[in-house]
Amino acid sequence: MLTYNLTKKQLLQIARLCYQEQGVIAGIKAEASLAANILETSSKYKNKFGNDIYSFMRESGWFSRASYFMDNGTATQEMVDAVKDVLVNGNRTLPQFVNEHDCFSDILYVSNNGINFDKRDRTQYKRDVTKIVNRWYSVYYFWEFPAPNSDPFGYTSKEARYADNKEDETVVYLKVGD
Repeated sequence: MLTYNLTKKQLLQIARLCYQEQGVIAGIKAEASLAANILETSSKYKNKFGNDIYSFMRESGWFSRASYFMDNGTATQEMVDAVKDVLVNGNRTLPQFVNEHDCFSDILYVSNNGINFDKRDRTQYKRDVTKIVNRWYSVYYFWEFPAPNSDPFGYTSKEARYADNKEDETVVYLKVGD
């Protein structure tokens, strides 16, 4: 995972955008982590923005009304420090394969093993099971809600999820006769 050199002004502006997207520190850190994940794993964005995370967040179109919120939003020093911890210090809160999230209004439907449920019922979301389809028909799998009121975050590639996380696999050996 990369780390980024950002000015104080850029950190403030990114914190404003992340706050607008998620509203609390844990969500802000997740949003910053997600942005870095997308930039680092998408050849489309990597080819256009290189390692310029600030320009990616401001100009890519991935974040709704990014330039407006970056220029006009609000952020506390704690929020700026949270973004700095993730992007400058490299302390990501999401694994690199997590590369998607949507607000509930952009989600068309969610399902567990082919059975749809109310997208606002957070208790029904299950890691690696819940399939989410958004209004652009992007399909991804639920990873977590970084904070109690945050958007659902997930990943679009099961192959990337398991390739990058071999440590998640647990092997249990049983002795015959036990």
